[in-house]
Amino acid sequence: MKKSGVDFNILTVVNKETAENIDSIYKEYKRNGWEYLQFIACLDPIGEIRGQREYSLTPKAYGEFLVRLFHLWYKDWKRGKQPYIRQFENYIGILLKYEPESCEQRGVCGIQNVVEADGGVYPCDFYVLDDFKLGNLNQDTMAKIQERRSEIGFIERSQNHSEDCRQCRWFSLCRGGCYRCREGMEDNYFCESYRMLFENCFTQMEEISRFLFTTRY
Repeated sequence: MKKSGVDFNILTVVNKETAENIDSIYKEYKRNGWEYLQFIACLDPIGEIRGQREYSLTPKAYGEFLVRLFHLWYKDWKRGKQPYIRQFENYIGILLKYEPESCEQRGVCGIQNVVEADGGVYPCDFYVLDDFKLGNLNQDTMAKIQERRSEIGFIERSQNHSEDCRQCRWFSLCRGGCYRCREGMEDNYFCESYRMLFENCFTQMEEISRFLFTTRY
């Protein structure tokens, strides 16, 4: 794709092993010239006690990963050679008063459709499950599919942030994160991780947002 001039994004699932080796992974991505990166936390199956599997990502490990990755990214930003990392770009955008394009950074689910090979439609790639099936493109209209989304309250349930979450000093940036990480819990499973990131890196985020504001306006 690179030889053909096709833009592409590298999606990396962050599990226990990935988190421990982000320095070498980041270096390898840079060596390959991969400039558009997205990192998403590895999630344990719905209904299971979190953190019990061999690959499970703990909040502490994810927090350390985010801090380390941000510092690597910030160092390259200072040199004007940083890759695009979706999560960090969204946080900087929030500081610049832009609405984040990522549902994780918006803190609520959005209107999107995941379509499987058989035509089955689901509201999110984290919820390709029978209980959340919205319909089938071979049989149902888009209006019917959207009606089903409303019936199951898929978006509405993600708006139910706890009062403690809303009162957190970082809520305006974190916004509660992805609902999938709040499934069955009062707050986000990775709440500690986000606190670690903002407490260690917010000053640099502000620096970047101020620089972008002054250069644009």
